[in-house]
Amino acid sequence: MSIPWQIQHFEEVSSTNSLLMEAAKSGSPEGLVFVADYQSEGRGKPGNQWISPRGQNLLCSVLLRPMSTVDQAPIITLVTCKSIANLLQVAYGLESSVKLPNDVLVSGKKICGVLTETYSQSDIIQAAVIGIGFNVNATQDELPETATSLKISCGKSFDIQAVLRRILEKIDSDAQIFCH
Repeated sequence: MSIPWQIQHFEEVSSTNSLLMEAAKSGSPEGLVFVADYQSEGRGKPGNQWISPRGQNLLCSVLLRPMSTVDQAPIITLVTCKSIANLLQVAYGLESSVKLPNDVLVSGKKICGVLTETYSQSDIIQAAVIGIGFNVNATQDELPETATSLKISCGKSFDIQAVLRRILEKIDSDAQIFCH
């Protein structure tokens, strides 16, 4: 499986998930990715707000068209979280864990949250929008006490677009579990 990624960058949006869901309902293809430097209305689960300093972290949403049944939707979030946890270990040498339903932790602190929203017809998922908030370059004074970032955990800054590319590669290889 090779997903044809199409990345669109925005300086500021209300929510990458909301914007991408609109595009999904309008027929946009699988592989469309919206990335923003800042979200004025970013959100997490259940209805929590996702706040991130401008330009410091990865704020993105990914469109997949899994054609799975609605009852399989939670698997999309779980697989994405496990993929990111595995990536943290392999690519950055960080021990991580998944905290259900949608968080990835490093040293017991949240480094990433995943919010999957679906659009379905007749019990079949037509579109899955996977929102990923990944703390990349935020410093501890920019984050809640219960959160961390790659920069804090590894002691250096990272190229956010390079982190995105690694995540997309991992999603591409792992999405076969719930796609087609």
